[in-house]
Amino acid sequence: MKENVDYQAYVKVIRMLHSITKMDIRLSDEDGGVIFQFVNHAVPVVVQTDHGFIAPIHEVLKKNDPDHYYHYVDPFGLEYIAAGIWKNPSFSGSILIGPMISSLPVVDLIKDIISNHNLPVGERRTLEDFYQSLPVLSNDEFNDIGELLIHLRNHHHIHYQPIASETPMPTSNHHPKKRFLDENKHAIEKRYEYQNRLMDAITKGDK
Repeated sequence: MKENVDYQAYVKVIRMLHSITKMDIRLSDEDGGVIFQFVNHAVPVVVQTDHGFIAPIHEVLKKNDPDHYYHYVDPFGLEYIAAGIWKNPSFSGSILIGPMISSLPVVDLIKDIISNHNLPVGERRTLEDFYQSLPVLSNDEFNDIGELLIHLRNHHHIHYQPIASETPMPTSNHHPKKRFLDENKHAIEKRYEYQNRLMDAITKGDK
């Protein structure tokens, strides 16, 4: 008999990952249904696949060991990192981060996508705006995110308590930008005052 999965135990994991990486992240059940998500990027319709991106990712995860993560690249160059959720020993869902890209410059990538998939040229601007909004990662960064995802998935959440610094943080009622401008204005006035005194002294011969 298959055990029930406490998906809420993984919500804290994806919340922390999104807070740190600012990337889109989804928690899905075994059938690909999204249980919880943080999503800031809406994938344009013209680069959405018919079967979606979760189904092919789950197919690969099911065929591999639980300690593997999957770096998936879809036909349109959108990249994802996923790790499966397993329960003695059945596949029960996934945590998925993305989309991201690793190819630059974006303009050349868009040209290839439009050409290879016969997309309308009029979609170029929409695609450029979308792809330029995505995080760009190196191979090492993809690997680091995958390993971090596996580690966080395997460990139960610990209820923590922060230790406050004995030295309190300075507080100010002044707006930081306004204070900076005021201080900068004061420095400029002092410099002109010094220059005027110097020129006056030179004129009078009082060196």
